[in-house]
Parts: sequence; C-alpha cells; structure tokens
Amino acid sequence: MTIRRATPADAHALAKLNSIVQQMHHDVAPEWFKPPEHAAAVDYFRDVLRSDVLHLFVVEADGAVRGYAMARLQEAPETALTYGGLVVELDQISVDPTYRSRGLGRQLIARVKSLAAEVGSVRLQLTVWEFNSRARQIFEQAGFAATMTRMLAESPRVGREPG
Repeated sequence: MTIRRATPADAHALAKLNSIVQQMHHDVAPEWFKPPEHAAAVDYFRDVLRSDVLHLFVVEADGAVRGYAMARLQEAPETALTYGGLVVELDQISVDPTYRSRGLGRQLIARVKSLAAEVGSVRLQLTVWEFNSRARQIFEQAGFAATMTRMLAESPRVGREPG
C-alpha cells in the first residue's frame, strides 16, 4: 500500500470513491446531500486539487486508488474569547468497501495527522454524522473524541427534497 498526494489523473477514482459515502449521506439526509453525480464530482475534485487550502491524499493497493482523505486548512481568528491558529479539518474520507478492514483508513488518517504536524496546526478536527456509527468508531480508534454536538432546529424544508 502506498499513500501519496492526489493528482488530476485521480479525479475519476476520487469521484467513484466519493459516490459511496455521498449515496449513504443522501439516503439518510436527502434535504442536505445531493445524490452522487459522477461528472459533477470529477469536476469538483479537479477544482479541489487546484486549491491551496485543501489537501487530498490517496491510498493505492493492488495497482489502483482504493481510498482517499481530504484535509482542509483553515485559519481560526483569535478573538477576545478564543485562541486562534491554523486548524486542520479531516473533511472527507472514503475507502473502497472491498478494501475495508485492511488498515487503509487508519493510514489515511495517520497521513492527515502528519499534515497537521507539518503545518503546525493548533487543532485537528472532523465532523461526523450521528447515524454513521462505523465512521464514529473508526475515528475514536484513531484517537478522536467527541467534544461538542451540533444541533439543528426544524425548518420548513426538513424532510423534503430541495427544490
């Protein structure tokens, strides 16, 4: 297995891996997440690869991309109430289902942790949906701990398809 920075040549593989997670999220929260659309996702990843604040890593196994992780670098401003500094957010991660339980996700998370150390971040964080118990377990095993809960109020759109 090899972990490396993603390149534009990886855009189709990234879109395919993303569709797995995107579909799961769409199934649970269609008011929030669009259904996967391969061409749009390819364009999205090509844009991401041009970004200075988004870092994409892929893991290769058996000659193909089998997983990816995207990290977002954000400068948190210091205020009278909070400290500022560079924050690394593990924004996305996906592993080919046929390659799960082989340590690929752990390796991708370790690479994002290395990035956080390389850039001198003050915090490494992620957001995970309550329904995604498998991801929550993986993140906890990788050393992440829940520190806050985001709560949403009902709105007229909740439970309806956008449009």
